[in-house]
Amino acid sequence: MIFGLDLNDALQRHAAVGTKETPDAEKDENSTPGARVIASTPWRVQRLETSPDSRRLAFVTTSVSQREEKLDEFEIYSVDLTHASPGTPPAHPQPCT
Repeated sequence: MIFGLDLNDALQRHAAVGTKETPDAEKDENSTPGARVIASTPWRVQRLETSPDSRRLAFVTTSVSQREEKLDEFEIYSVDLTHASPGTPPAHPQPCT
């Protein structure tokens, strides 16, 4: 999965917490507070790049096992970030052709 995080919200949350101990319930969540799923893929994401206007995210996938077993595992995908808002389901990455 590929997650997004609003930097201003994260900095405000960090400043508000200060030196308080994180409750065990939050530690067990296994995710970063405020993070949202932008896209998912069954493959290993090797590299991420955003477009110059920050409207699209491209990523390169490789085999999870890091072996060259199937050609399908090696692809370049693109996700439209303009629709990646909280409450919307993760985008289905489109292969770049």
